[in-house]
Amino acid sequence: MQSEVANIIGVSEASIWNWEHGRSKPSKKNLKIINEFVMHTLHTKGGNGNGATRSRQGQGS
Repeated sequence: MQSEVANIIGVSEASIWNWEHGRSKPSKKNLKIINEFVMHTLHTKGGNGNGATRSRQGQGS
C-alpha cells in the first residue's frame, strides 16, 4: 500500500514511512491527495466514508 500511495502522491516510500512514524508531516497538498485517495478507496470497497464501521452503526453510544 505504501508504494501505491507514494506513486499516487508523487513522493517516495521513505516519505510515507516518515509520516507514519512521526519523523515528518505531509504538506497540506499531500494531505488533500491522501484524503481523496482514502475516500475513493472506501467508496469503491463499500465503505461509507464517515469513519463508522458497520458493527457500530445504529448503536446508541
